[in-house]
Amino acid sequence: MFVSAALDLTGDLSIKQGATYRLRTRFRQESGVPLDLTGAIPRAQLRESPSATLAATFTATVSDAANGEVLLELSPTQTTALTSGKYVWDLFIDMPSGDTFSPLGGKAQVDSAITRNA
Repeated sequence: MFVSAALDLTGDLSIKQGATYRLRTRFRQESGVPLDLTGAIPRAQLRESPSATLAATFTATVSDAANGEVLLELSPTQTTALTSGKYVWDLFIDMPSGDTFSPLGGKAQVDSAITRNA
């Protein structure tokens, strides 16, 4: 199954500590038709390296199944807990057919927040 994403080819993310992070992307079949994600379960994680302990788990939801849309989110609490620096991430989608594919992944940069709560 071929899918494309509405995201740059590298899938690199830029995350700011203390801020909500959201990534919304749509997947299409090679023909250009949206990939039907009805019943699909997305999951995504962030780590300092592929073999490192888990740094964060994205809240991953199918936000528009008919149009192949997935939403990944990190809360302000989650991004605050991240140390600034370089990470890696990937997204897996478990399909109702039993197939699992990983259409996106790449590097992530977490940058320190300048603004602090009073």
